Amino acid sequence: MNLRGVGVDLADAGRLRRLLDAHGERFAHRWFAGPEVAECESEPVPAVAYACRFAAKEAVWKALAVPWDGSLPWRWIVVAAAAGTPEVELRGRVADAARLAGVTSVRVSWSSSGDLATAVALAYTG
Repeated sequence: MNLRGVGVDLADAGRLRRLLDAHGERFAHRWFAGPEVAECESEPVPAVAYACRFAAKEAVWKALAVPWDGSLPWRWIVVAAAAGTPEVELRGRVADAARLAGVTSVRVSWSSSGDLATAVALAYTG
């Protein structure tokens, strides 16, 4: 395996909390896939869980470094941690673009402290 790209991002859980309070499920389902929403809503502090996944999605996108035209459907980058370790699933045109770029796997790690969440993603080819 060869490293294609690295992505890093930081997200503010307070901002996500305000968006969730203002727009509820509409916001959650616009940015997150069903499994992500279910996991976040089951967490003791859902806003922090959403922030971790939001940072992870951004980090994954940066690590992929693929050409893109137009807005990005964020639900096409799914970061779920049902087994405790975050796992990335690419869907739709994002998956197609990653395949065309030779990306064979993407790894992600996240951490949070208070209202800040950070994530690092590594995209591999070969």
